[in-house]
Parts: sequence; structure tokens; C-alpha cells
Amino acid sequence: MKTPYSLALTILCLAFGITACTQSALQSPVATMEAQITASPISSGNEFEQAYLHMTLAEEALQQGDYARAVEEFHSIAEISKDSTVIAQVLYRSGLVYERMGQPDQALRDYSRALELVPESIPVLAARALLYSNLGEREQAIADFTRLIELDPQSGDAYFGRAILYDESGQYELALADYARTIEIAPDSASPYNNRGSTYLHMGDLEKALENFSRAIELNPQYSLAIFNRAVVQDELGMPKKALEDFNLAIELSPEESSYYIGRGSFLQRMEKYDQALADFDQAVKLAPQSVSGYYNRGLLLLFLQKNQESISDLTRVIELAPTFMDGYLRRAAVYYVEHQYDQALADLNRALELDDRSADGHLYRGLVYSAMNQPKEALKDMDQLVVLQPDSVDSYYNRGMVYEQLEQYDLAIADYLKASAMDPQDVTAYINLGNVYFQKKEYPTAIEKYSHALEIVPDNALAYRNRGRTYLEIGQFQNAEADFTKAIEALPEDSVGYYYRGFGYYYWKKYSKALEDLNKAVELGPAYVPAYFLRATIYVNQQQYSAAIEDFTKVVELDPGNSDAYFNRGLLYRSAGKKAEAIDDFQQVLRLDASDELKKEAERYIKLDGGTITP
Repeated sequence: MKTPYSLALTILCLAFGITACTQSALQSPVATMEAQITASPISSGNEFEQAYLHMTLAEEALQQGDYARAVEEFHSIAEISKDSTVIAQVLYRSGLVYERMGQPDQALRDYSRALELVPESIPVLAARALLYSNLGEREQAIADFTRLIELDPQSGDAYFGRAILYDESGQYELALADYARTIEIAPDSASPYNNRGSTYLHMGDLEKALENFSRAIELNPQYSLAIFNRAVVQDELGMPKKALEDFNLAIELSPEESSYYIGRGSFLQRMEKYDQALADFDQAVKLAPQSVSGYYNRGLLLLFLQKNQESISDLTRVIELAPTFMDGYLRRAAVYYVEHQYDQALADLNRALELDDRSADGHLYRGLVYSAMNQPKEALKDMDQLVVLQPDSVDSYYNRGMVYEQLEQYDLAIADYLKASAMDPQDVTAYINLGNVYFQKKEYPTAIEKYSHALEIVPDNALAYRNRGRTYLEIGQFQNAEADFTKAIEALPEDSVGYYYRGFGYYYWKKYSKALEDLNKAVELGPAYVPAYFLRATIYVNQQQYSAAIEDFTKVVELDPGNSDAYFNRGLLYRSAGKKAEAIDDFQQVLRLDASDELKKEAERYIKLDGGTITP
């Protein structure tokens, strides 16, 4: 086995064209050899000797892990030598060391200098092509691989490397041609089949993708990546049992590969096996604590499972690991939105749009947040931009139409909903929204017409029945209203809102017993549904069941602390029961909330009547 010294000597002998090298010079220790280097003019003999010494020191530095020193020694040889082949060789080696040091720019510089001296050096071209590829400089990498192919038409590696770049840049036909050539050169290699399968997958040709992944596995039954990729395709083809078998096998073969757990976790999530999916995402994060994908996928699943604080924690970790990953901000904003933490959601969306001001999702989400914050003018700016970015999307017009509704610009809302319905005549949402606008305009017959049109498209649409029933109530057609509310309940029997609206209809027609039956069912199905408690409390007041009414108004303010009407009504009930202190506290709370001026005046009047003092 050659020592570092003998290896250095052999390299230099070959480089300088010396055929009879010996190890006699290796008897001196490194320190002595360093001392022999002088600043005197270099003769051809001295040139070889000093170059040899620097090479020896470079090899020593590499063995010791002192890469910076190794590079210095290689560069010293390049300065000493007058032979372009020698210089190119040591620059190639210094480039490799720079890559190991994580200094790709310096590596690229040395590779390029080497190629200026020896343009047809295959090892240097290959190294530079791979480095360009890793740096995302696809055009330069493709050029180098093409030159390699010109120099060596049988280089399967060059075709393979170029094919990967063609695939990444979306030039799929060129990628397929290069993979085919790679397979001609190396027909028993599994990797070209696996990668060609990926290209077919990107092209949407699932059958050919499956065929190629299967061939790769035939050639190498332990090829976990090909097995994983085949699982992905089988999932797409609606073959869940086979997909799961392959996901499991890939993990069995490569249990430390975190991406396989993410893939299987995503599959299990789609199969609604949420606990198993979560376990896979947990394992992915455990194996790769810096994995953005692991935290991201787990965060989205936690959001779906309504574990919002845990979701925020994971998405925050995503942002810490990848501060420029826009989707991290978008998804965390979505969780903040669900949690009604609108200021935090807005901050995230502003950051997302700083990263990409043409993000349609960014403008949509920010528009929704502004709308929830009761800032419809700001929301409209984002929805206008959404229409610019996605002029062919039905949803763009739906969402802008809803903001126009909030601004009470009903004609503009109607125009957007009509545009949406023209784009997709079978989508009921536009007709329901049109019905809502006409309801707001008190054009009830037209509203009924739009809801009825929606029901012609989807005969069991609960929302259309519910809203049409509400419209029938407004024009005094109770039987029609009752029938529609009942239809809504039949369409969605577990939906508390349907029972609420039918209960409201019974209340409207003073059928309090039936109203209470429906409202009891509504709060049973939706324990956090505030309107049902409020209406039931109102009926209890009419029936002089004041304690029950107080309980329901108390539940309202627990669920909705900003509900000034509930505080005011409970204050009146406390006052009637002689509980003046409690009544005054409730009236004071009305003054602190965003109540109407009229309600606040009444609250102040009762505070004064009961001898209280108005406090800020």
C-alpha cells in the first residue's frame, strides 16, 4: 500500500514525465523538506523537488483534515510549475477540496482555470458539471455534460447527468432521450430506469412510470428509492393496497430515510388513518430534526385535526428553518385565522407577500383576514389583485363578490357572481350568493328564484334550502319556510344550523314549544353555536323562565365575550331579579364593548337608575 509520500511522488513523476522515480527523497522528515524550500530562482530540478515537497505536505494536510493548508500547498505547486498539465491537475484537486470545505465558488474558479489549461480533461469537466448542477446552474451544467459526451460518446454517466438536468428544467423529451441512451450503454443499471420513471411521472404518464420503476426493482430488488417511487405511482393509480406494501418495504429497506416516512404519512392521511400518519410524521422529524418537509406536513395534519396550537408550533419551526419559505407563512396565517388571531395572521401574510407579491393565495388569505377584521376596503384591494392574478378562476369572483357584499355594494357583487355563474353554470355557489345579495336588497322573489336555481343543480343542497326558507319567512310564507328548513335538516341531519333556522321559524310564528325542541337539538349538535343559545334565551324570557334565560345568556358571553346584546339582556334580567350589582356589572361591560350608541345610552341610563357609577 502506498504511503502519502509515495503517492505524492508517483503523481508528480507522472505529471513531470519522469519514468524512474524512487523513494530516496522520502527519507527526510516533513520539517526538513519544508526547510529545503528557498526563494532562489527555480531550476527544472528545483521545480520538481519543491513541487514534490508541496504535494507531500498537501497529502499530509488532507490526512489531518487541514483542508485550508492542503489548498495552499496545491496552489503553491500551481505557482511553481510551468507545465499546464501539472497545474490543471493540482487545480482540479484543490477544487475537490474546496467543495469538501463548502466553498463552491472557489472550487468553480479552480475547475475553470484547470479547463482553460486542459480543455479536454474529462475528470475536471465532470466535476464542474456536477458542481454547476448542485448550484442550480443548469445551463452551464448541461453544457459541460454535452462536452463530456462529445469527448466520450460512451459515457453513460454524462448522459445520465444531463438527463437529470433536462428533467428538472421541464425538458422531458430530451431527458427521455438521454435516459434511453444511458440504458443502451448500461442496460443492467437500475438507476436510469428509476429516473426515467420519475420523468414519466412528471409528464403524467403513470403507466410508463410504473413500468420503469418496476424494471428498476427487477434489476435491484433492494432499491428502496425505486420501491418508494412505485408506491407513489400506485397511490395515484388507485392501488392503495399495493402502494402501502411498497411504502412499507421501502421503509423496511431504508429505515433511516425520513422522506419515506413523510411519503407514507401523506398516503395514510389521505386514507384517513390520521393517528398512523401522525406517527410517521413524528418519526420523520425525529430522524431529520432539520427537515422542513417533516414539520410542514405534520403542521398541516395538526391543523386538519384542529390541534391548532401544535400546528402553529410546527409551522413556526418551518419558518425558523426556512425563513424564505413562503408557504410556511401562508399556512401559519391560516391557523391564526382559524384561531381569530387576525393581527398575527396579517403579519404572516404581509411577510409572505414580501417574498412573492404575485402569490394568489397570499392576496386571497389577506383579503379574508381584512374582511374578518371588518376592513372591507383593504380586503377589496387584495381581491382586486386576486382577479388580476387569476382572471379565469371562479373563486376569484366569488371572493371579491363577498367583499362587495360587506361594503353593501350589491350591484357590483351581483356582477361578480354573474361572472362566476357564467364561467361555471353548474356551480351552485354563485346562485346561492346571488340569492343572498337579492335577499339583502329585499328583492325576495328574485332571491327565491336564485336559490331555486341552485336546487335544480344540486337538489339536496342544505344551504340553498335554508336560505330559501329564511326568505319565505320574510314574505310570510311559513309553510314553505318550514318545508325548506325541514329539507335542510334532512340533507344535513347532524348540522345544528338547520335546526336553529327551523327553530327560528317556529319562534317567528310563536310556536315556542316546537322552537325549543329544535333549539335544544341545535345546542346538542353544536355546543358552541352561539345564535341557538341567544334565541333560546329570548324564548325563555317570553315564557318567564328567567333563570334558564340567564343561564343561556351566560353561555353566550362565555362563547362570545364581545356580545354586547347578551350582556345587556342579562343585565335586565339581573335587574328584574333584584341583583343590582350584577346588573350594573353587565351594563358597564356593554359600555366597554363595541355596542351601538343606542344600546350604550340605555346601559348608562340603567346604571344611573340603580345608583351605579359609570367607570371607564
